[in-house]
Amino acid sequence: MREGELLALTAADIDLVAKQIDINKTYQRLNGQDIITPPKTKKSKRKVPIPDFLCQELQSYMDTRYMLSPNERLFPATKHFLSHEMERGSKKTGVKRIRIHDIRHSHASLLINQGCDALILADRLGHEKVSTTLNTYSHLFPHKQQELVTNLEQLATNAPVTPHQNLQWAIHFWIH
Repeated sequence: MREGELLALTAADIDLVAKQIDINKTYQRLNGQDIITPPKTKKSKRKVPIPDFLCQELQSYMDTRYMLSPNERLFPATKHFLSHEMERGSKKTGVKRIRIHDIRHSHASLLINQGCDALILADRLGHEKVSTTLNTYSHLFPHKQQELVTNLEQLATNAPVTPHQNLQWAIHFWIH
């Protein structure tokens, strides 16, 4: 999710039974005021399925928040604070500096490497168009072409009828 979407999350947005996060708003700080607005685009409003381990982490985190009301922000921080903490953590550990948004890219890259379809990824990321996803992550998809060819070869090898026989049958069917 986007940084502003993360910072706008409330306990009410987390459904641990359905295992999903309802992304329906975004946060920004303007002139010292916390502002909650609708997300970036229409497609940015989405329900994102999450794995069990994240449900457990979120539950543990929410349990540490004293008298957390359902509509209170889960992460009462600013983008500036998050950025500062990422930089501080990077320096302390000697890890190259990364931005919060880089974690979003890492998540998308991981899903692509796990075989996630571009359309599903676009929905998960809240992209208005799948072309945005493809343009941003196209460099990660080339190996998928060879994977597709390998899968087709395996299908042909395991098929009771060879692709050549299928082609002959199709030609015969259309001619007659």
